[in-house]
Amino acid sequence: MRSQISMMIFAAAAVILSGNTEEPLAVQIQNVIQAQSKSQEELTAKSASASTAEERAKIEFSRLPEQDQCTHQLFVLAKENPKDPAAESALIWILHNARYGAPDFVAAVDLFRKRYSTSAKIGAACPRLMSYSGSKPIAMLMRSVIKNNPSIANQGMATYTLAKVIQDQDPKTAERLLHRTIKEYGSSGTKEQNQTLEQIAKDSLFEINHLRIGSPAPELSGKDADGNSLSLSANRGKVVLVSFFGSWCGPCRSLFPHERALVEKFPTDQFTLLGVAADPADKLKEMVSAKDVTWPCISDQGGTGPIATNWHVHGWPTLYVIDRNGIIRYKPNLNTAAQIDAQVHSLIARSKRNRA
Repeated sequence: MRSQISMMIFAAAAVILSGNTEEPLAVQIQNVIQAQSKSQEELTAKSASASTAEERAKIEFSRLPEQDQCTHQLFVLAKENPKDPAAESALIWILHNARYGAPDFVAAVDLFRKRYSTSAKIGAACPRLMSYSGSKPIAMLMRSVIKNNPSIANQGMATYTLAKVIQDQDPKTAERLLHRTIKEYGSSGTKEQNQTLEQIAKDSLFEINHLRIGSPAPELSGKDADGNSLSLSANRGKVVLVSFFGSWCGPCRSLFPHERALVEKFPTDQFTLLGVAADPADKLKEMVSAKDVTWPCISDQGGTGPIATNWHVHGWPTLYVIDRNGIIRYKPNLNTAAQIDAQVHSLIARSKRNRA
């Protein structure tokens, strides 16, 4: 049953889509965002009080329709009010918060590119957008920002973001863009990481050379919640999904049910899911005890832990699919559970054929 706040969101949608409102656009946008925020707070409280992993999983899955509904409402408001300055804020919210798989996300990115490539606010959205590897709409948006935006800082962030988006598909072009970032925009800073673009671009050059698809995966080792030693190399001969996650990360928790299903689906002599938790051991132990996490996990203490640092992880979740020879084969995007399943299945099938 939907919550009262959920019903408020859908009721607001009906009013907005009918056009039957005299409120200023900025107020309409704020009302939609506030209703969404209250709904998410309510779901977080319910998840925290849930008694089983299955109950928590059901609650986490219920977030997606409401998030997508909010995205749709804001997209409609922005699309239908092209001359109102407040329309930009609706699209900015989508860039910062909507999941990539939301039905209106790509259309919102495209609309923002056509209207607001000169926006002063685009730089702040770049750290999230750069996580969508291979996204052509986001790559087009970044190229438009580089060409049209008057802000040197925003041009720099867009150049770096474009490199990150295309680095798995076109590493040579990405490398050139990173060198350009260092040369032309290196002194610009990033608020989120408290670093200059030169520093993070150099980190990304390391990632391209050592963590790209087709490269041998670096060693990964540490202790689980009970102090037992775990390592990536100990799983040589198996397909391994390495999952960097945190208990505080909503998208990470949304993947838990699918990750549990993967562990149950494939034999342990063919597949291992190896988690790296950006949490202290006691918090990881809570997740294991609650059966939210049912696979081997290393406690990396926090987002600045040694494993995340060595693997240059800047966003959670970060996922790598590694073949039985220790070679990185895939780097799944966010919210792509079906993609992860297909990639793992493909590598296991290939492994079986090679052994036959």
